[in-house]
Amino acid sequence: IDWITSGTKFLPHYHIPLQSGCDTILREMGRRYDTAAFAHKIQYIREKSEVPGGMKVFFGIDVIVGFPGETRKAFKELCDFIKEQKLTYVGFFAYSREEGTPAALLKKQVPNFIKKHRVNVAGKIQYKVVQENNAKLLGQEIEAVVDKNSDDYAILRTEYQCPIVDNVIYTDNNNLELGKSYKVRIINILNYDLEGEIIK
Repeated sequence: IDWITSGTKFLPHYHIPLQSGCDTILREMGRRYDTAAFAHKIQYIREKSEVPGGMKVFFGIDVIVGFPGETRKAFKELCDFIKEQKLTYVGFFAYSREEGTPAALLKKQVPNFIKKHRVNVAGKIQYKVVQENNAKLLGQEIEAVVDKNSDDYAILRTEYQCPIVDNVIYTDNNNLELGKSYKVRIINILNYDLEGEIIK
């Protein structure tokens, strides 16, 4: 992390597989870390990468919901952890029982309807976190690159946003040069995405 943040060749975008926000489930998964270690790493990256008044580091996190043995208490621990960390993006995936894997042999398999429900619940919690994070961007002026032009609008991305998977910035200015960087002022929140205006 120190090496990455000391140079200019890496963008402040980290994709980290958390897998679960419950230490009991992490141990069942065979992970060699716990939530405290994960939270410490996130905080350390933020301290090394962020500056006051600037953009926040983008964290893309993967979580498996409904792993065998995931109780209501374990799921609540996951949800609480997601709320606390205020991560940029979290992808929730229902556990899939794959034949031949150690987890497939575990008892207390979670029913599919419960896994689906928990994915929806966790997604709604993360949506609120995204809204809070996006609200902090209102009024900020940031550099963004034009990804797409259409007759009515243009789509831009900052250095924090990966193509396809991350949110984007929309602007009604359609006379922008594809691939060129512009300074954009964030003026509105569009669910996960943002609306901006080009600063002349």
